[in-house]
Amino acid sequence: MATTTIWYCSTCGYEVAGRGGKCHNCKEPLVQSPLEQLAEGEVEDEVGYNLDEWEDVARGELIEALNASGFRHRFEGDELVVAAEDEDDVDHLIANLGADHEHGDPTDMVPGEVLTRLADAARRLELDPTDMIADGDLAEAAAGVFAIDVVWGVDDETWAAIGRVTRRLLGALGADEALEEEISESATLLSRMLRDLEGVVPGFGEPPDQPADTAATAGGDVDAEVVGDAGSADDDEEGDDEEQASGQEDEMVYELEDWRPEERAHISLMLERGQIAYHWEGSDLVVGAAHDEAVEAILAEVSRTGSDGTAEADDETRYLLLSDLFGAADRLAGDPEHEQKQEDVVMLATMIQSWATPFAVSDDEWWKIRLRASDLAESIGQHASRAVVEDGAVNLRDLLRKFV
Repeated sequence: MATTTIWYCSTCGYEVAGRGGKCHNCKEPLVQSPLEQLAEGEVEDEVGYNLDEWEDVARGELIEALNASGFRHRFEGDELVVAAEDEDDVDHLIANLGADHEHGDPTDMVPGEVLTRLADAARRLELDPTDMIADGDLAEAAAGVFAIDVVWGVDDETWAAIGRVTRRLLGALGADEALEEEISESATLLSRMLRDLEGVVPGFGEPPDQPADTAATAGGDVDAEVVGDAGSADDDEEGDDEEQASGQEDEMVYELEDWRPEERAHISLMLERGQIAYHWEGSDLVVGAAHDEAVEAILAEVSRTGSDGTAEADDETRYLLLSDLFGAADRLAGDPEHEQKQEDVVMLATMIQSWATPFAVSDDEWWKIRLRASDLAESIGQHASRAVVEDGAVNLRDLLRKFV
């Protein structure tokens, strides 16, 4: 039996059988599917998913994810049909796409859309930390980030790091005093981290062009020298001998497995600013030995400031902000669905996470305060029920009462 070629539009989220061409809606070229369509009656048991309330871009992301994962399927109108044996895997894939499309909640966004909006707002804040429109756009995109637990193609550690840097940027934007330098630096770091996800998360950016004979460099903007270019063997023979004799000796490897993803991204950013060529081998940083002093200084700087570059607050500032957090938690307890009151708590809860234990507060008490504040911020970010948010706000307020 002859097979039918399937083409799809990743933007408008539909598949067609037959010849390729351009999408009738967005006019973009259709993409040929790498998989044969799952024929009706081909397998004994099938499972259907109703996608009638999904946005076009979300359907497009799902099609790309199904193809990338090798799950054969077909569409019957708005229903996606897969083999029953693939049901658990497809359930997990849809969950990893990160949005509850079945309920059509307008506050939900798929990861590709979230990251596109987040990256755009971060770039604008990087250029102009006083951009109030970008400020609001980043806060809206951040709500989508905090509502997504897992993302297809992104490891949990990296996704958590993006959330931490986003919260830190929100904290700087919400501070009473002007923190333009901190806003710009945090926005730059967030942009740098998101750049590595372009082409990885469906719907976010395009895969970079990587010719087969060119080595990719983790730094993105850092040019890597190609040794032994084809067609110039005679001219480069002497240089090749020198490279073989000393190439390995001219490299330094720094094992940074225990460093957070945002700290490694911060290191990449500073190396790029210093025009120091480098690459990553997993969590190991590889640079030329001639730059060892500069790299050591960068590592010390990142280690000293932390991944967000925020200086430690003094005791007086800590107590003032703890008082503010108490008041914010108290107000939220009385009105747990108020968005501005939620944002106030998230901002303050985020700011205290990197502090050392304040004077006259025991380590155990400080640990409990940070834990409850973090739990409440996470509940807000995940759009938990009114009762959960209210209970978290009450518990945090009661814990802080003795310190204010």
